[in-house]
Amino acid sequence: MALHIYTAAVNSPKFIELQAHAFRYYISGHYDFTVFNDAKDFPDYTNGGVPGGRADIRRTCERLNIPCIDISNGHHQQERYGNASDRCADSVNVMFDVQRGTRDRYLTVDSDLFPIHPMSSALYAEYDCAYVEHHRTLCGHRVNYMWPGLCYVDMATVEPKGLLQWDCMPALDCGGATTRFLAATRNRLYRIPYMGSQQWTADQYPASMDTRWRDYAVGDVRSSDGKMWPDIFDNQFMHFRAGSNWDGRPADELASRLAKLEHVVMTTCRD
Repeated sequence: MALHIYTAAVNSPKFIELQAHAFRYYISGHYDFTVFNDAKDFPDYTNGGVPGGRADIRRTCERLNIPCIDISNGHHQQERYGNASDRCADSVNVMFDVQRGTRDRYLTVDSDLFPIHPMSSALYAEYDCAYVEHHRTLCGHRVNYMWPGLCYVDMATVEPKGLLQWDCMPALDCGGATTRFLAATRNRLYRIPYMGSQQWTADQYPASMDTRWRDYAVGDVRSSDGKMWPDIFDNQFMHFRAGSNWDGRPADELASRLAKLEHVVMTTCRD
């Protein structure tokens, strides 16, 4: 059975090109890649105040023969969607609503998350769900929930599907509502290990992996004091982080970081 890879693109079509290229290089077996178009047709921090990215994403997907599904997001101009986490939850729920109507296998990834090591499309197939755990301590109790940026589900077996909702909850960001799913499910789950942003150093980079990705992380302008800015998940994926510009960085800084990402992708992923 094919693995269906879903992502929601919010700004630069370059991320789509680089993801598609990295998937082809690193993933063996049958998979397909679908982009949900979440770019804004209105001035926004994700587009530097310049609309037009929505059409650019459509054209890029057409050129690369990648299915593209528009997400209705005009309501993101409303005050209640001023928070990036609420917008993210809204869009991820759209992708999971599509998935729930099938019995297929899905890998949902952030628009700025890239494979960095060879893997099979059967990745995580022995599980009903694989996820990255986030947690908060509320009133003295640990609350676990799922991060939407890397999540595998087998919709033929995962239960309860209705509780795979990615809404925020008080004091919990996007995915907070999945705490209910984790509490209720009796499925075979895999908690994906990771080295979080600014929680690892260059000498902790796995020795078996291409060192050019390590060097990229070292050179990231946001890495500081020997601590790396990108996340690494399961020694398989690297997360560029803040590709949507949720933290409001200058456009030239984001463009510079993206150029460095393009260099490492095109250097390491040579056909």
